[in-house]
Amino acid sequence: MANPKNLAAAEEARDFGRAVRTLLRRPLLTARADMDAFALVRRHRRQAGDWFAYYCGWRLEVDSRAGYARLFKAVEPRLDRPLRRPRGSLAPFDRRRYVLMCVIASELLHHPVTVIGRLADDVARACADDAGLPDFDSSVRAERSAFVDAVLTLVGLGAVEELDGSADRFAADAAEKVLLRVHQAVLLGLLASPTAPSRLGGPDLAELVRDRRFDVEAPASDDDRSRRLFTEVLRRRLCRRLAEEPVVHFADLSAAEIDYARSLTGRANLAKAAELVGMVCEERRAGLMWIDREKIATDLSFPDGGTVKQAALFVLEALQGGVTGREALVRTIAERLEANSKWAKQYRVDGGATRLCEEALGILVDCGLARSDGGAVRPMPAAWRYRIGEIQTRGGARDE
Repeated sequence: MANPKNLAAAEEARDFGRAVRTLLRRPLLTARADMDAFALVRRHRRQAGDWFAYYCGWRLEVDSRAGYARLFKAVEPRLDRPLRRPRGSLAPFDRRRYVLMCVIASELLHHPVTVIGRLADDVARACADDAGLPDFDSSVRAERSAFVDAVLTLVGLGAVEELDGSADRFAADAAEKVLLRVHQAVLLGLLASPTAPSRLGGPDLAELVRDRRFDVEAPASDDDRSRRLFTEVLRRRLCRRLAEEPVVHFADLSAAEIDYARSLTGRANLAKAAELVGMVCEERRAGLMWIDREKIATDLSFPDGGTVKQAALFVLEALQGGVTGREALVRTIAERLEANSKWAKQYRVDGGATRLCEEALGILVDCGLARSDGGAVRPMPAAWRYRIGEIQTRGGARDE
């Protein structure tokens, strides 16, 4: 008979791992959005905080009273992963929407409860007072639409709550009354950069997220303290990348990082970090990856359902067959559309095959399976995990 204490300890370890993986996918978590996930993180906040600090050098803050948990990641900015508009086609944020969201957040710090029309007036006044900002005119529908996208993004993040009415209606009617409540603790926790924007010398995003603790070069001497510090930096650099990227290729690492990853100590540390939180560290000749079989930590599953991901499999098959030109890949998708008249109906328009191919390539690039270089696309080593081998059938004939 199993020991109840051992079973309880095993369940506690699994819950701790789920808490860490939940935060990897949702670094800003509120009780209002998901009470069960927040309760799990709150219960394991000390262990999770220690894991993030030791392996990644990230800080975890959990505020039980305000009902939010914030993992302050310090990662390189990804221009290929912009914010998406919360309405309509989910198009990427443009510069205007980013600016408005920052101005809105600044104004909301002074008004815990406000009406959306008054907030728009405050934003217009702030833009007029700052020579570096373009004017904002809420009487123009396109301006209101950008404003509403920024407000709804803050609502989705849990920093703003719609108490009465819907902010979406303000885009169509400037007279619409919508009561908003600001959760200032969450709003203040949105910015996760190690460097305050006010301390920047210019608009350099890379400098904003630069973690100066990692500005450590390999020691020239055999000084034990310097060597330990550099080894700690290498461990955290690699764990950050493994936590954020689907695949870490050795070709993208420095010589020191490769040496650490292939050393006995490095392998043991990277494998232990994954094992502690319920993941598996897989090492191949070309690189490393952390695999979460429960898919709690991942925000993008592949392969999966949906037209674009199905198209991505067709593109991947073509890449494995040696097709690397963009035009040839588009023809591959066009042939699939022609052969399957009921598939991907929304892409059966002029330019539809090109658009579907580009969206499929975006999935493959995000998953670390392909890279695009101008007009050419090349498959990455991880792409061969999805190579179709000999097709086998199970079972025999009916009359056997």
